[in-house]
Amino acid sequence: MGGTNLKLKLLDSIGNVYERSRKCKLQPGFFNEIDKELELLSGYFRLSKTQAFFVAVVMAMNYKGEPADFNELIEYFRCNPMTILKYSDDFEVLCEKGYFRKDKSLHRLQLALANDQYSVNEEPFSVLSRKLIFSEEMESRLGLIRNVLIENNLVTTQKRLSSKNLPKGITILFHGEPGTGKTELVFQLAKETNRKIFKVDISQSKSLWYGESEKIIKRIFTDYAVFMKECEQVPILLFNEADAIFSARRELRASNVSQTENTVQNIILDELERFEGILMATTNLTGNFDAAFNRRFLFKVKFQKPDLNSKVKIWKLKFPKFTSDECKTLASRFDFSGAQIDNILRKSEMHEIIYGKTVNFHSIVNYCQEENQLTSSTKIGFSKS
Repeated sequence: MGGTNLKLKLLDSIGNVYERSRKCKLQPGFFNEIDKELELLSGYFRLSKTQAFFVAVVMAMNYKGEPADFNELIEYFRCNPMTILKYSDDFEVLCEKGYFRKDKSLHRLQLALANDQYSVNEEPFSVLSRKLIFSEEMESRLGLIRNVLIENNLVTTQKRLSSKNLPKGITILFHGEPGTGKTELVFQLAKETNRKIFKVDISQSKSLWYGESEKIIKRIFTDYAVFMKECEQVPILLFNEADAIFSARRELRASNVSQTENTVQNIILDELERFEGILMATTNLTGNFDAAFNRRFLFKVKFQKPDLNSKVKIWKLKFPKFTSDECKTLASRFDFSGAQIDNILRKSEMHEIIYGKTVNFHSIVNYCQEENQLTSSTKIGFSKS
């Protein structure tokens, strides 16, 4: 089933479950009436049909703007309060799996979609990729990684490593300047090697509940291992903005929050020791990386702003009507990353749509100067007197 068709079917099922559950009183016969929708939802969310039912209803309530607490559910279903308590085990499971969060003081449920914590790129070929241009030196460094990820090479490599009692997991860290294509490259490597991506949202993993973060981190690796068995080829486990969780461990005398973060990091270190898949992490910051994490990454590739020759190629790619000399002038005058050049292109496209005429070279220079004002300005803050 295509990604778009699946999404539409899921949304239809969620909408049907929500509408038909109004005043249902949670009677046993009602679940039989919506069995078709629950079959689809339980398969997608990997939950029981009853658990998928509550996820669908709370999701619809959240998007409608209604608070999803037990009182609201009881009112919506028009059921006896004791009836909903029969499903307390289901609610506990949903909280443990990260679908719901509980406000202990208000008995409130907040939907934390599993896809917000980590998501799966089901169809890597359907993503429209940007062409990435790197220096010859950078391309050379990436060459081994590209070749290792080719399926036959990966299988052979992992067998060889296992035979020599070496860790068989392929762990890769992309670090360096923002806007230089780190995350984009991960998706393109997945596309080139026909691999799915299991993407982790770090912000969702750093829970405010003491003790919950450890469970979430363990579940990430457990769910990835299950997902890996379901895939024809080894998927990529992607930790984006990894510095948020791979930072240096704090002193034990610090707060409970610091102790929790240290525990989470120790769990990750243990998981990486026995990791058997492909893990890619991206970050703009490595200065605060824990040394133990550095040792766990097999490949560490630093991304820098493109050199002059690469910038000329990028400008020419984005603005093919410009002459080589004009592209060289822009590349020499403005030290931009590929993402910043994309900003200039977006502005020029907007100008053409609104005013109906192509942006000339002089206007592009003005856009560059605007972009450069922010990057070259002094830092915001209080100056020392």
